[in-house]
Amino acid sequence: MDHVKVGRLGPFPRVSKPVFLTSALLIIIFIVLGVFFTESAGTLFSFLQGFITDKFGWFFIILVNVALGLCVYLSMSRYGDIRLGAQTETPQYSLFSWIGMLFSAGIGIGLVYWGTAEPYITLWHRHSVKRKR
Repeated sequence: MDHVKVGRLGPFPRVSKPVFLTSALLIIIFIVLGVFFTESAGTLFSFLQGFITDKFGWFFIILVNVALGLCVYLSMSRYGDIRLGAQTETPQYSLFSWIGMLFSAGIGIGLVYWGTAEPYITLWHRHSVKRKR
């Protein structure tokens, strides 16, 4: 990654300006389209989601199965014994600590997701029930 030019951009000390500005511009465009053209954006995104799942759903299923098979193969083959550090280094964390960190990360992402999604879903459900009455 020595060929990527990075520089200071505002408060960020090491940023690739073309990547950051392109990403920021795309995010702003999606936000503006979603805020000002809510119905059109909803229709477009619903169509795109249906199209992708109908036409390429089989591809996603195959891709996930191949990735899972590759992970199982790599873990069970001779490549599963490759050390990610020096030969004399011991792991920084025990197996119990790793399992605890993975469990905590899973619980944490669930709290972050549902902490924001659940109030929105509840509010949306209330409004849809009121409209049906």
